Amino acid sequence: MSLITNDWLYFYNRHFYDIGKFIYRNEFTYMTVRQILKFLKGNYDLKILDLGCGYGRLTVPLAKKGVQIDGVDSAKHLLEIGNKVIGESGLTCNLYEQDIRYLELGASYDIIISIGHSIGFYDTDDEDQLIFQRVADHLIQDGYFILEIHNRDAYISKLQPKEITLQTDDICMQLERTYNMSQGKGRYHFSWNEHNEAFNASLDFRIYTITEVVSMLKKVGLEVFNITGMDGNDLSLNSDTVIIYAQKK
Repeated sequence: MSLITNDWLYFYNRHFYDIGKFIYRNEFTYMTVRQILKFLKGNYDLKILDLGCGYGRLTVPLAKKGVQIDGVDSAKHLLEIGNKVIGESGLTCNLYEQDIRYLELGASYDIIISIGHSIGFYDTDDEDQLIFQRVADHLIQDGYFILEIHNRDAYISKLQPKEITLQTDDICMQLERTYNMSQGKGRYHFSWNEHNEAFNASLDFRIYTITEVVSMLKKVGLEVFNITGMDGNDLSLNSDTVIIYAQKK
């Protein structure tokens, strides 16, 4: 049995590309791209940074639409996958390998997006606050930050059944979800078989309330002006994720 620790960077480098097929299906990615393009209102000259871009799940399709976009992530393996696709597609966007707590790109952006939960993996809330500060530092005045977070209410309400099955053409995966109330943290525990070998992977993450995130953003000069569900519709208790729109003031 191959046992993977719950260290988030190891998790993302080692198996996220495979697990991502279960979590971020194509229709979900297409919906997200459409929402971002809708927000741009045809202004593709705006410079965008994809924070926690991974293998370019959003960076690449947006670049193919003509959007000026770069990406940044800590996971070297995922970036290598993304850069290969970018090279094969003849795109000009850049993917940077940096710890986003200490982000320093030497450039400013009109919009920064963080879609796919790029906060909550560090040991303390202060480290997530550092990320928001770096976001503000890399935005132009009146620039926009679009952030996806878990909807804590929906996450807790959907913990039953505790274990669910995820299926692709060749892999069947079990996902167990738990929540630690005293720490405000969720956990995903994945188990699956591939090529006759059993794998396990765990990922712990902080699940903030909306009011907590709004307060954290305000501390760095980012003013929230809209909150929706992922599909752009009004937020509800059943919305799995929350999209927060903020502007640098």
